[in-house]
Amino acid sequence: MARALLPRFGTSDRLQLEREAGRLIERLRRHGAGQNGSVTRLVYTPEWRLAMAEIEEWLIEGGLDVRVDPVGSRFGRLAGETSGVVMSGSHVDSVKQGGAYDGILGVVMAGCAIRWLASSFGRPQRTLEVFANCEEESSRFACNFWGSRAIAGRIEASETDRLVDADGTTIGEAMRSCGLDPERIADARRNDLDAYVEPHIEQGPHLAETGEVIGVVESVVGVRVLGVTLLGVTGHAGTMPMANRNDALAGGRADCL
Repeated sequence: MARALLPRFGTSDRLQLEREAGRLIERLRRHGAGQNGSVTRLVYTPEWRLAMAEIEEWLIEGGLDVRVDPVGSRFGRLAGETSGVVMSGSHVDSVKQGGAYDGILGVVMAGCAIRWLASSFGRPQRTLEVFANCEEESSRFACNFWGSRAIAGRIEASETDRLVDADGTTIGEAMRSCGLDPERIADARRNDLDAYVEPHIEQGPHLAETGEVIGVVESVVGVRVLGVTLLGVTGHAGTMPMANRNDALAGGRADCL
């Protein structure tokens, strides 16, 4: 089978995509903009809906076929000659007062790349998709990778009523406010993905310190949340010597470090 080889990706192409990405990120950061350049864009909120609508419009303008899955993730598809899908993207939601590039940069990078491939070469051999993941951060609901779990078929039916935010709204109610049907979550499961690549801003200093432009992740941090109770004995703040104290905070300092 003959394979088309990409010509050199030139400076003019890079500058064009840089400008396009910059403009879109500036538009998207308006949705949930906060102090000091921060963004608060929690899943299924008005800010989230506006950002998703803008991403959807941008993907359609680039000639991609866009669909919305049952949990609200967006997919911009460039159909190829084979059924297997290579998908790339990241999450649209944010933590409270998060960074404007966290998550959204990966969506924009993937969209710019696939839009450029579509305009430059037309139909690819393998189907390509941009993934605008509805939720990753668990910043409104303790839902633990809601968009990705929907694709993997790992959401339990009881979660839509069990998971609540700080105001007592269930995640099922929040979905309905966006026109989504919690009863259809199981339909989000996919079995056609051959590969997934997620571009992401580095949330550390390594690339800046080394002068490198890009790196490949070899491992991912694991997070475990524990509830710890430290027991001590009260003593007068001024007259009880430290050597005679059984202070809870001082006793737990080694565990804190």
